[in-house]
Amino acid sequence: MGDRDVYAMRYLPAILNGSLVIMAALGMVLALRGRLAFLGAGVLALVLWRLAGNAPPGKLGSGLLVALTLINVFGLVPELGLRLIDFEYDPFGEFVYPRPADFAQLQPDAEVFWRLPPAAPGVNSLGFPGEEIDIPKPEGTFRILFLGDSISQQGYPVLVEQILNAGRGAAASRVESVVLAVNGYSSYQGRMLAEQYGRALQPDLVVVQFGWNDHWLALGQPDAQKNFAPPSRWQIRAHAAYRKSRALQGYVWAWQRLGRATATGTGVVRVPPAAYRQNLLAIRSLFEAAGVPVVFVTAPAAHARLGVPQEITARGFAVDADSVVRTHRQYNRIVRQVAREGWLLDMEARFDTLPAARLQSLFQPDGIHLSQDGMDVYARWVADFLKTVAEM
Repeated sequence: MGDRDVYAMRYLPAILNGSLVIMAALGMVLALRGRLAFLGAGVLALVLWRLAGNAPPGKLGSGLLVALTLINVFGLVPELGLRLIDFEYDPFGEFVYPRPADFAQLQPDAEVFWRLPPAAPGVNSLGFPGEEIDIPKPEGTFRILFLGDSISQQGYPVLVEQILNAGRGAAASRVESVVLAVNGYSSYQGRMLAEQYGRALQPDLVVVQFGWNDHWLALGQPDAQKNFAPPSRWQIRAHAAYRKSRALQGYVWAWQRLGRATATGTGVVRVPPAAYRQNLLAIRSLFEAAGVPVVFVTAPAAHARLGVPQEITARGFAVDADSVVRTHRQYNRIVRQVAREGWLLDMEARFDTLPAARLQSLFQPDGIHLSQDGMDVYARWVADFLKTVAEM
């Protein structure tokens, strides 16, 4: 047995056993916090301990100890520890959402960066949620076009359609909701869609709601300046594997900090305030030139009273919690200013009047997306507003 083997057999068991104890403890803490799957960390620690205890003498045994120690100290323990503190670090891609791996469920697009795959259930041939859109518009149809992000994609426009059609007489026109909205869309993408489809779809009314993705941090250039290249298949797969490993993310974070490089250190947002205003004005001008009224909607949030979930800043959407609340209110003020000469449904103001307990029931835990109860309330408020202003 060589000196290296003697050293391995003398010191490595103590290092390995100590790391196994830490590993089992981390797994227990994670399980106590509701992540029951991590009880398996204790079982794995026991298995590794038995393997180490049965290591044969000589080079084979010392090699096994070295391998087990390296795997545990530099792989499993960091993985569990970083999961315990909910650490995430993902500097890859051109957007905080979608990242390269997310494009496995999206269809890249040269103009609006991505759409939904037309072959997916519940998606039409244009790559948006809903049934096929008849062009030209059927006679006797009052078509409402919804331009927006994930809030609109969630499905409240369908509920608006159902509410407005309920109780309408046979002679009345049928209300139809058409949705050009996908998770992650900014007003820049909404503007591109308005220019591409706005007149062809022949809407009678347009509902516009953006903001969240506009003021999220950009990876690199703002939306209007991006020279977007969709990720390749191997990039999607590699990124999917990267996202599953907190330890690997931690090492990338440490490496970039050593090189003083950060993904979002510039503070650039996807659509700066001035560009946000111009996008909304351009959307309004396009439809008003065709005689189609536009309703602007401010995006409500639960953050001011219920707090900003740590996940939002951990994933790189914003620099800190205060900036989330402050910037979102700033972008909603821009919506109000743009809508001064038109129609405004101030959802932020409406939600701000509700008790905190009621807010909690209307939002999902992220304080952004609506619960089912929230969508029902939201759709009712939108429908009632449209009945009033459009005399439907």
